[in-house]
Amino acid sequence: MVKILNKSSKEFKKINVLIIGFNRSDFILKSINRLKSINEVEIWISIDGPRKFNKKDLEEIKIIKDICTYKKIKTQNCKFNNSNLGCRKGVIDAINWFFDNVEYGIILEDDIELEKNYIFQINYWLEIYSKEKSIGSISSHNSINPLNNARYGKDFFLMPTCRVWGWATWRDRWHSHIKSTVQLEKLNLLQIFFKTPKKVRTFNSAMTIWKCLNNEFDTWDYEWNFFHILKDKKSITPQHFYSLNHGFRKDATHTFIGNSPWVAMDNFKFSKQKKIDLTNSKNLKLEKIILSECGFPIMENYFLEILKLIKFILKNYKNKLLGNLFIKKINF
Repeated sequence: MVKILNKSSKEFKKINVLIIGFNRSDFILKSINRLKSINEVEIWISIDGPRKFNKKDLEEIKIIKDICTYKKIKTQNCKFNNSNLGCRKGVIDAINWFFDNVEYGIILEDDIELEKNYIFQINYWLEIYSKEKSIGSISSHNSINPLNNARYGKDFFLMPTCRVWGWATWRDRWHSHIKSTVQLEKLNLLQIFFKTPKKVRTFNSAMTIWKCLNNEFDTWDYEWNFFHILKDKKSITPQHFYSLNHGFRKDATHTFIGNSPWVAMDNFKFSKQKKIDLTNSKNLKLEKIILSECGFPIMENYFLEILKLIKFILKNYKNKLLGNLFIKKINF
């Protein structure tokens, strides 16, 4: 085993880490091997089910089950779905299950690697900020565009959204998000638009959330970040990069084009003295970049956004789609 920080196991509480996967056994094996090198980590694995009549999915999921057995992952720590729920419902289902079993933890999709010492720092913050309800999550990187990622002086900031390529949260924050989502599902597009805080109230942002809630966008993270914005929850966000996304390849769902925006992680030094200034850890320039990258750009022209909304309503009224968009009759 790799020794981290020259610390004994007794100095650290168990670190719960959830790996979320589907049909990429090579990524699962690499993720398990990385986490197995840290004695304190308790591994949890949730695998979405096979798509109908997809032989490759069945073969890959069988390999993953064999890997879990060979690597001695506890049976109660493994969840395999019988059918395919997709990138939105499957991830939400996995995290719900995780927080049915733990109070707080780290969430990784199968292609994400976290800097090992930063794993300890995240877990330490999960402990000391468990009752600080203004913090909704902990991120492992900031801007995904290295050209925009200028250095800003401080080591960590409180940002209005969570970067989900390696992140962490608490059971109560996640459950609050799920309750919020249930309420949002009852709203139509117009209501979602006016419910969005005016700072980021754009037509495109409202449409994105509406499409996610109606399963037109098969992704879950916009809703998680919308929860942060609605409830004014902040994410502890480093100015450096303590994660890698290895998933930029042809079999990816959302990151199949091009190469990863970064190819190396920064080194991190764990410290119990690393506290976050909860009253003065903002950076407006970085906040604007991150909000935009997360799908919620700063609203610059309210009149223009209203015009976009009206234009969309009139267009879809003519196409007889208004009832589907503004009268909620969707079964989930």
